[in-house]
Amino acid sequence: AVRVLVHSIREQGSQTPILIAAVSSGSSDITPEWLGEFPRGIGHVEWPRIQQPAEDSASHVWEDWLVKLNLFNMIEYDELLFIDPHMLALQNVDTIFASKAVTGSASPLLAAPDWGRFQGPPSGVLSGAVLVVRPSAAIFECMLQAISGTPAQDVSAPKDERGLLRYFFGDTVVTLPFLYNAQDTTETRDHHWFNPDGKTRRNVTLLNFAGPKPHRTWSPPKFLRDFRSKQQTMRLRQERLNDDEDDRFPAISSPWKQSFFSLADFGQYLTMYGFYHDRPSFDALRQSSGARLGAVRRRAVVPEKYVQPHIMDPMA
Repeated sequence: AVRVLVHSIREQGSQTPILIAAVSSGSSDITPEWLGEFPRGIGHVEWPRIQQPAEDSASHVWEDWLVKLNLFNMIEYDELLFIDPHMLALQNVDTIFASKAVTGSASPLLAAPDWGRFQGPPSGVLSGAVLVVRPSAAIFECMLQAISGTPAQDVSAPKDERGLLRYFFGDTVVTLPFLYNAQDTTETRDHHWFNPDGKTRRNVTLLNFAGPKPHRTWSPPKFLRDFRSKQQTMRLRQERLNDDEDDRFPAISSPWKQSFFSLADFGQYLTMYGFYHDRPSFDALRQSSGARLGAVRRRAVVPEKYVQPHIMDPMA
């Protein structure tokens, strides 16, 4: 997921330096071999875990979320744009630094709205997936003190960095435009943000896969509905991770998978064969498969009354 995000950011023309943040576990989690999979010029930083209150019974959950508060301690930078890994750049992310929300505010924290399946405008709930931070050592120290001295019940979203950020900054948090954190679940709710074909996003800069992650689900929705066990289906519904059973999910996740195919350069290694026996079958093959995978090209010189192979190039 991280490689696809970085690939999409660069593919959309961003010239801003990129740092990959990893949580330190006492030894280096980022190896030279792993970094070698990224384009040249990609840096990395390891964040220490933030000490949690001893009386908190779910401190491991705090650790997973609050580690991103280390952004405020990266004082060697004037501004930082944080992006969760399960996102995809559809346009140049550099525009966020020139947006009115950023240039017109001196706030140390700007966050995108958390509009998706359960809430939309005018909800003021903020997302932690996209943040613009202006680091400050003094603010970071105050935040650490706030963590150790604030009961969890006083935070509006316990075990979540959003609750602490709202508790700490209050109404001084500036809201970024929704198009910098368009959740995939919004496509079925707010159609006016998307083009009529339901596939090409209109002005969306960052697409957030808030439900099932595209790299974890590849089967068609009907297959998942028919062959998932009842127990698995119930568990995924409880965790709100069953959107991949919706017939609209392939179109929503298509941009991520296309970026993945481009990054993997599958066109050099993958050939798919489709067979047909008459002209109507050929037309159906072109319409159903060729539209998703590329052009269907005739290769074999055989009369159509026989079974005839055709090659589909996924990158054509």
